[in-house]
Amino acid sequence: MILYIVFSLFLANLEAKVLNQVLAKVDQEPVFYSEMEEKLKPVLQEYQKMMPKIEQEKDKIKMLKEELLGQMIEEKLLVQDARKKGIKVTEKEVSDGLKEIRGRFATEKEFGEELKQQGITELQMEKRVRDQLMVIKLIEQEVRSKMTAPSDEELKKFYSENENEMWEPEKVRVRHILIRVSTGTDKASARKKIEQLASLVKVPGADFGELAKQYSEGPSAPQGGDLGFFARGEMLPEFEETAFNLKVGEMSAIVETSFGYHIIKCIGRKAEEKKNFEDIKEDLRNYLFQLKMEESYRKYIRKLRDKASIEIDEAVLNQ
Repeated sequence: MILYIVFSLFLANLEAKVLNQVLAKVDQEPVFYSEMEEKLKPVLQEYQKMMPKIEQEKDKIKMLKEELLGQMIEEKLLVQDARKKGIKVTEKEVSDGLKEIRGRFATEKEFGEELKQQGITELQMEKRVRDQLMVIKLIEQEVRSKMTAPSDEELKKFYSENENEMWEPEKVRVRHILIRVSTGTDKASARKKIEQLASLVKVPGADFGELAKQYSEGPSAPQGGDLGFFARGEMLPEFEETAFNLKVGEMSAIVETSFGYHIIKCIGRKAEEKKNFEDIKEDLRNYLFQLKMEESYRKYIRKLRDKASIEIDEAVLNQ
């Protein structure tokens, strides 16, 4: 028993040393491996949903680590520069920031569980919010405030040079009734149910929307199965192909997709049309401003990197 306790303490001490290793130095300020682990954990959890065996993908994990370290170095550079420039954040701003984050969770317990999942304390979360607010003020002061909005002449030039992109694609609007088929569902029973509904919607005077509200098992059921207007490429191929081949007012036969069985009714169509310059002028202005903002931000970061002393311990990064 004593040997087990000693061995456990040894392992815990070893793990602490690994996590507290200095991964990088940014102007002599350390970035710890534990900080990387903290940020990597939720990223890996997201990847696991798409790639269950991500732990076996060493090259992928290495790439994720390198990307994260790059972001962490940028964050460190920005916070350091904000401090040098004397940018301050009030306690009220920090408190409001924490309140906004807490508001994303239904209960305080859920908020606590999220902190636990990320492996951070409330004090660490407060520091993170403070640093983020400092960086926001820094970027506003050093980047955004020094920019001007694109002129109408720039917008017209961009519009004429990108005419092929200035088209609104053909769109269709449909209602649908869905009977789900998933693991454990009796497919034959689902098929029988959709066939009964297919008969009901054909009855003279039948209200498709009301039947969808009553029987559809899709998230659009409360809206009478209305999916709004959509273009090609936004829905499952088999659903989309049927929807775009319907005339307004026409109903489909039963369509099977990975979600289950559908009956689709077309309730509107929009032909492809060129976007009018005046109608999208302000959207283009915002888009071009954002592009300029991103370019200016990258230049600012490169300037900070060029002036800084950055050391990376590759052995620690790749362990």
